[in-house]
Amino acid sequence: EEKCQFTLPEIFKGYTGYIPSDKTLKTRLEKKYGDNIIVTPKDGGKPTIICFRNTGYKIIEQSWYDARKNDEQEERLRIVKAAASIIREDIRSQNYDLDTYPEIENFLGDINKPVPDSLQLLLKTIVQQPKKVHPEQDKLVTKITAIAHAILSATRPQSFIPKPT
Repeated sequence: EEKCQFTLPEIFKGYTGYIPSDKTLKTRLEKKYGDNIIVTPKDGGKPTIICFRNTGYKIIEQSWYDARKNDEQEERLRIVKAAASIIREDIRSQNYDLDTYPEIENFLGDINKPVPDSLQLLLKTIVQQPKKVHPEQDKLVTKITAIAHAILSATRPQSFIPKPT
């Protein structure tokens, strides 16, 4: 399924049996899935959020070595597809708060916080010239942020609300 982030009420919707406490459930999930799951506890009446981390990483890593191409152009495209899969997985494993909007004083603070490092690195590598200081560096940073937020919005249209850049 496309969805990779769930709340406890979503998981237990329609379930009529015994429902363990959030703490018990978190312990059991972490025991079963280890580092492959993130359980964000309740905060101020918000539901507990459960999100899988790196679910596709193992598959991508194995297929990387199994599917090497002989043709240089095909190999380049395969590398780009693998990078896109990794970045998409990083985007999907992020938790985004949809219930609150930042205070006016902090409205533009941490505007790049929701952008995964892998996406940030890709965009900086594409847009900025290495080892050169561009005369309009601030404009490039703004463009990178806008592109990153557009990608996040397209990848997770129901669970990411971008701040204006």
